[in-house]
Formats: sequence, C-alpha cells, structure tokens
Amino acid sequence: MIKYTLLLSLIISSFFLQTRAACIITKKYTVHIANLLGSNSPPLSVHCRSKDDDLGSHILSIGDDYNWSFCVNPFSTHFSCNFQWNSKDATFDIFKAPWHGKCYPPVCFYGVKVDGFYFSHSYPPGSLDKVLDW
Repeated sequence: MIKYTLLLSLIISSFFLQTRAACIITKKYTVHIANLLGSNSPPLSVHCRSKDDDLGSHILSIGDDYNWSFCVNPFSTHFSCNFQWNSKDATFDIFKAPWHGKCYPPVCFYGVKVDGFYFSHSYPPGSLDKVLDW
C-alpha cells in the first residue's frame, strides 16, 4: 500500500511539474507588489523567491508595480519576499499553499506604505487591508 501511495504521489507531482505553465488542473495566480510610499521617498527593494524559483531583486520607484504569475501546486507552492526601504527590513510569506491566506484566484495585491503592508484580492485594488507593520 505504501508503494502505491508513493507511486501515486510521484505521478501527481510529475503531472503538476509538466503542466505548470498551462494550469490545466490548478489555478493561476498573479501577485502584484506596488510601491505606495509617499512622494520623494527612496525606492523600495523587493526580493521574492520560492523553493524552486528565485525571482531576483527589484527596485520599485513610487507607483511601480512588480508582478508575476504562477500555477499553484496545492502541495508546495510557497513564495516569500524580503522588503527593504529607508533602513527598514521585513520578510514575510506572500503566498503559501495549501493555505492561500486572503488570495483568491486570480490576484493577490500587496501595497507597501510608510506604515506597513496592505492587501487586496483584486487588481486594481478597490480597498486595502493592513496585514503587517514594518
């Protein structure tokens, strides 16, 4: 029985890897991170990664939006981001399967403000809820 369970798990994982770009049986999400800091603010540095993908560092000027899309693997998709701005530093989970937090397909929107991080499940965001202080 354990052999068959392991084999089935490998087949399912392989299927998710092969169809990742197509999102055939999973949902596609787009994560947006926007610099909503005040005028004359230094730029915001963002570095996001998962266990499989390092999305690199991005410098966001005021009003800039960095975004990426992915097909969720319900067993392992996990993105975290590090934010640096004006001597402040914060790292937190942006998306983590199977618990997606407030993210509903197809969008997770995070806005970075002077007092912290805000979230909306729509883009463009209708309203923003504060989720974390700096």
